[in-house]
Amino acid sequence: MTFIEQMPAKTRFVVVTFFILALCLFLLVHSILTAAPQLSSVDARPLYSRDATSSAQEIEITTSEEVYTLARSGDAWTLREKAGFPARQDSVAELLNALQVLAPAARSTALPERHAGIGVTDPDQGGFGAAIRIDAQDDIFIFGRKGAAQYGRLRGEDQAWRLNQVLPPLYNPLRWMSLGDDTLPRPQDDVTAMSIQGGGQTAAILRDGENWVTDQGEAVSDATIDAAIFTSRMLEFEDVRREGLTRAYYTIYFNYADDRMQAIELLQDNDAVWVRFRFEGFGEEMQLYAGREFRIDELSALDLAPEL
Repeated sequence: MTFIEQMPAKTRFVVVTFFILALCLFLLVHSILTAAPQLSSVDARPLYSRDATSSAQEIEITTSEEVYTLARSGDAWTLREKAGFPARQDSVAELLNALQVLAPAARSTALPERHAGIGVTDPDQGGFGAAIRIDAQDDIFIFGRKGAAQYGRLRGEDQAWRLNQVLPPLYNPLRWMSLGDDTLPRPQDDVTAMSIQGGGQTAAILRDGENWVTDQGEAVSDATIDAAIFTSRMLEFEDVRREGLTRAYYTIYFNYADDRMQAIELLQDNDAVWVRFRFEGFGEEMQLYAGREFRIDELSALDLAPEL
């Protein structure tokens, strides 16, 4: 007779019950530990080699909205799809520094149906992740955010990772450049004369003492002229593209001292208004306007196309 069999029935019941409970507890703890991310099994090497990031010539970023390319031009970076406009060098440096050390910190999920929850669905397949390709490398990583955490996965693989760094925002190409007066200065000099072409009107507008009059001697409202001059000085640009063949529907000319002139051509493209600039007598500070068109808001366009 075994030791257990020699025990009173009540004692045997208690011992067996305790053993079963202990076994269940062991199995529960074991299942939790095996299901939890195993940090020791994470390959924590950076996703991109230091050589790849330091020598990069192009960084192609694909989102659900568009594809754009940060392209190196000498010691600077530009936005290829934005008429080669100069990028903010500090912003590109921030991205490159993050990519140099970007590495897995923990396993996230290997279930494709959970990719959307962490933002790593493929934008080429209608997803909302942001894909980055450096130069012509075959490895393309898709990145997404959930809360304050950055996630990523290699395109074509289901395993996603929580990463050790948070990347700069990738979804709006305009964040990489400045269309303000720090890069696109606006003439602030006193206007000595103006002229307009378009909207069925052609007229020169001249100073007559304190007033503005047309070359036909007709008075022009000071408020109309002031609005046009103010808008020309304070224009804000919403986008940039390469100069096209669209004909201007309205052109306004501003003349300044020393035979300097600025022409602003207004272009209608679907529901948007774009402008082209021509300068005479100005220096290199206006060079970034050449060969480019800039989108402006409708109210500014109305101020630049006065009806006399």
